[in-house]
Amino acid sequence: MQKSLMKDSALFAELGVSNDQYAKGLQLGIKSMGLTSDKAADNMRELRKTALAMQVPVGELTDDYIAQEGKLAELGATGFKSFQEMARIQKVTGLEMGKLIQMTDKFDTFEGAAESAGSLNAALGGNFVDSMSLMMEDDPAERFKMIRDAIEDSGVSMEDMGRKQKMFMANAAGFENVSDFAKAMSGDLSALTKE
Repeated sequence: MQKSLMKDSALFAELGVSNDQYAKGLQLGIKSMGLTSDKAADNMRELRKTALAMQVPVGELTDDYIAQEGKLAELGATGFKSFQEMARIQKVTGLEMGKLIQMTDKFDTFEGAAESAGSLNAALGGNFVDSMSLMMEDDPAERFKMIRDAIEDSGVSMEDMGRKQKMFMANAAGFENVSDFAKAMSGDLSALTKE
């Protein structure tokens, strides 16, 4: 195992990932997500494959992985697949992963989910968002897709919205500003799935 980790570490160093970053990634998997050392090393190799397939610097994606330690610890063994999906969404939309997770975290409690879903439904003019479904979904990537699908299903498009409506929709959806909301609604989420 030691020899394998040393080889992996050297390979990652060639791709711009420092030994410190690599070690933190392994530790995240082992200590925070409860994985075996083999599985944590597999995740790091998968992280490299994901970065190369999406044409994102491996070091940058590794930094995102380490930065989301708290959320990944909550998700445990399923955290890595969720992270890969969030990385894909980040690439497609251009919205930072931290902002995506911050937006979806508002649905963690019943009160937060009910308030946010109520605001979104009011903004959309119908019952497009189900607060219970959003609260029960633990995966932030799936929550994001549920919210985005609800907005798209309402028939409201960014091009048709006025300034005030964009501000209201961004706030109701849990974004800090209209720019983040516009990024979240951009791009084709079916892109980059084969890779």
